[in-house]
Amino acid sequence: MLVSLPLRVLCREDCKGLCTVCGQDLNQRECGCERKPTDPRWAGAESSVFLRHALELASDRGYRLVNVDCTVLLERPKLKDYRTAIREKLAATLSLDLDRVSVKFKTSEKLGPVGESRAAEAQAVVTLARD
Repeated sequence: MLVSLPLRVLCREDCKGLCTVCGQDLNQRECGCERKPTDPRWAGAESSVFLRHALELASDRGYRLVNVDCTVLLERPKLKDYRTAIREKLAATLSLDLDRVSVKFKTSEKLGPVGESRAAEAQAVVTLARD
């Protein structure tokens, strides 16, 4: 269960990254990243569903995912022992080799909502190639 929170946050950021790289061709509402809570097609869906959907939409537009570089900002719990499990899950979700998925962890040094353990934050950079 501990792996679930960072994966949800990372999936959302990776999804946004895919939508952003594809530009105006692919908007975030279409990906499900910026979904309406009342939209029945996303009700109860796991975050990985949004990520796979965004990847499929990008692929339909001629893009191929090359790699993903993610950073999770979280004061506690410390996640270093879960790095491999998180990378493996993201790699499997994205159909990437493990060496193309980077996951790092940082704290906010007790500053702001993340530092006060009231929030989690993630950043993701995706590299796409146009086929």
